[in-house]
Amino acid sequence: MSAFKIIEHEFKGTRKTWRPELDALLEQFKAEYEALNLSKMKIRSFMISLRDKCAHVRLGDGNDLGIIGIGSKETEITIQFLPLLIRVIQKHLFDAYKSDGTAFRAVTA
Repeated sequence: MSAFKIIEHEFKGTRKTWRPELDALLEQFKAEYEALNLSKMKIRSFMISLRDKCAHVRLGDGNDLGIIGIGSKETEITIQFLPLLIRVIQKHLFDAYKSDGTAFRAVTA
């Protein structure tokens, strides 16, 4: 979920909108995403779906608190997707902030 927060911080518009630059970035990783064969969803929709399944605090009708989290199937899918998500984030951060002298080490699959 923390990795997805970087995407949200960089590309989230209003509550339910995303800046078009996110789709342009993700397009560069389309073939790699499709090769993973994790879902028929487009990569942005898939990322949002995974993020929505991550652990959240649940507030009940009473005083009960609880945790809602992803199941084991989704955990395995997330583990398979995470290296690609990290490469997407690295590409964006390098391209967006390279002029400040910061260097990022690439993660390979």
